[in-house]
Amino acid sequence: MGCWNKTCGLSKLHIYAGDPVYVFVIEQNLNHDRCYSTAFWSPILVPFESVYNDYGGGEDSSGVWLPYILEGIRSELIEQEVGENQYHDIAVKREGFGEEQFFESVHEGRLLTNDWQGKPREVDFVMFRKDIIDDILTNLEVDKYVGEGKGNRPDDTSGNHYVYYRFADVLADTPAFLDKLELVLKERMDLVEVNQTIADKMTEEQILDYKATLVQYMLYRDLGSIYDYRDTNKAAWYLYRNGSRFSSLVGISDIIIQAVVSGNRTLAEQLLTEHLRASFLNMVVDSVRGLWMPGGHEGSQASEHTGYRALTAAINRALDEEHKRWDE
Repeated sequence: MGCWNKTCGLSKLHIYAGDPVYVFVIEQNLNHDRCYSTAFWSPILVPFESVYNDYGGGEDSSGVWLPYILEGIRSELIEQEVGENQYHDIAVKREGFGEEQFFESVHEGRLLTNDWQGKPREVDFVMFRKDIIDDILTNLEVDKYVGEGKGNRPDDTSGNHYVYYRFADVLADTPAFLDKLELVLKERMDLVEVNQTIADKMTEEQILDYKATLVQYMLYRDLGSIYDYRDTNKAAWYLYRNGSRFSSLVGISDIIIQAVVSGNRTLAEQLLTEHLRASFLNMVVDSVRGLWMPGGHEGSQASEHTGYRALTAAINRALDEEHKRWDE
C-alpha cells in the first residue's frame, strides 16, 4: 500500500507523516442543509490529538475526549462481518474497537452508524494541522456587537459598541462559567425528589447520578442555557444552543455535567476547554464559508507552495479592495 500526504480540513495545506494534528470525527448527513458548515457532514464537537501516519490515519492519539469518542462510536456502530474482499471488506466489531480499528475501518469505508430514521450513514474524520489551528487560536481577534457603548475599546470609532477578544479570553471565562454551572446544578438537583421506594434500592452515588440525569434534561442538554444570550461570559457565547447541528455520538453536555456533579473540577475544566476549542474553530470554519468534510486528494504527495501563495495573495488583494470601497 502506498503512502500520501493528508489534506488539512481548514487550510487545505498538506500534512506530512509525523505531523501533529487535531482529529474530528464526522458523521454523514443524509438530509442536506446547505446554510451551514455542517451541510454534508456533522462533527462531534470535541477533538483529539494524533500524529499523521503517512497512510491516511493517525497514531499515538491522545486527549481527554478520546475515550468518550471511541466509546460513543463503539456503542452506535453497525457491526459487520468480513466481506467478499477479505483485504478491504474488514470486519467491524464493538469488541476490541479502538484507535487502530477506527482509522482502519474509516479507510476501508466500513464504519457506519444509523441516522434517526434508521438509515446507514458513514462515519469518517477530518484532520487539521495543529500548527495552523494553534496559530489561529492564538492570534485571531474577533468582535461581538454589544451596543450601547459597552465595548472594551473606548477609542473604537464605531462608538465602542464592540467587544474584541481572542480564544485566550474565552478560556479565561471558563472558571466563572463552571462556578455558575455548579451553582445551577446544585439548585436544580435540590429540587429533584426521588421516590423513597426507589431511593431505598439505590446507593448515594446512584441517587446523585439519577438526579444529574434529570437535570441534564431540564437544561435540554444545552450548557449555554444557564446564561442569557446577552451575558458577557465569553465561554457561554460558544455553548449557547450549540448542539442542534452536530453529531450526538458523544453526549458532550452530559459528560461535562457528570464531571461537575461528581466534584471533579479539573476534569470538567479539561473537557470544557476542548469543547470550547472546537466551538471556536467551528466559528472560524463558518466565517470562511468552509464545510466539515473528509480531506481529499488521497494518494497525492503534492506539497508545492506556489499555488497556495498565489491564492492567499489574490485573496488579500481582493479583500483590501473590498475594504477600500466600504471606506469610500
